[in-house]
Amino acid sequence: MNHMNLYRSDANWYMRLIHLRTGKVWDSNAGVLSATTSWENSAISLTHSGVIGGHPITLPVALPASAYDILFYSAASPASSNASQVGKRVVWDGSDIVGVPQSL
Repeated sequence: MNHMNLYRSDANWYMRLIHLRTGKVWDSNAGVLSATTSWENSAISLTHSGVIGGHPITLPVALPASAYDILFYSAASPASSNASQVGKRVVWDGSDIVGVPQSL
């Protein structure tokens, strides 16, 4: 299920999910929030869709319901030196985003 879209034309985008209250980051390899995950394990690659002219965003099914910051990066390889290009704050109910994502 597509939860929102990132309208950017270039191909090398990824996102990271940061739990707002704890600062833990979603580890996409382990499928859990983690205080110690590597940058590479927390990067979720995005696929460009010519149909929408951007990147459909689907949040992980196992992501616990809570508030999150979603940071988007444009880089060929995930690295802590990459600067966040776009940020959104969302409330996740465990199956969908509640309300409208807020820009950071």
